[in-house]
Amino acid sequence: MDLTFGNLGADYMIQQIMMPMEEGGTAFWTDPLYHFYPELDKAHAQSLPLPERKRYIESTLREAYARLEAAINEKAAFHEEKYFDVFYLNSERGAIGSSIHEISSINPYFPREEGGCIYPYFFDMEAGGGLVLDRLHQMYQEQPIKTFMENSYAYCKKYEPEIRKHIQEAEGGDWT
Repeated sequence: MDLTFGNLGADYMIQQIMMPMEEGGTAFWTDPLYHFYPELDKAHAQSLPLPERKRYIESTLREAYARLEAAINEKAAFHEEKYFDVFYLNSERGAIGSSIHEISSINPYFPREEGGCIYPYFFDMEAGGGLVLDRLHQMYQEQPIKTFMENSYAYCKKYEPEIRKHIQEAEGGDWT
């Protein structure tokens, strides 16, 4: 699989960074923003109503983008046919790790063992009286890919409240 490095632009970068806020993301997803952009005042941002918070963060990110565009050009990655984002402030090792994570998620059962490239809370996630990964893995092995995609989606939709609750508890946040 070939990877090509490029810059998708400030608008795209900001859209992707802001997405967890627009979707009511938990601290698990939003706190790294304040780590990677120390010029953002987290207490100030969190004190603002959502529309003002988004404007404050977007303005700060645009300033950072202008200042760091050369570094972004070196580190933002996408794949030619199937693409994904790699955060530009990652180290080279981090970028490779993120790439491996994204590539392996094309087939969520590789690697299947704990310590693999999926979020740890998936290993003990239960829905419908059994482990979600075990049920999805069984479906994956027993069904043609098109049937698996349709049935696994239906399974996740059926148990969506249980799945969301487990993720929310694991990430330690409130999605309301």
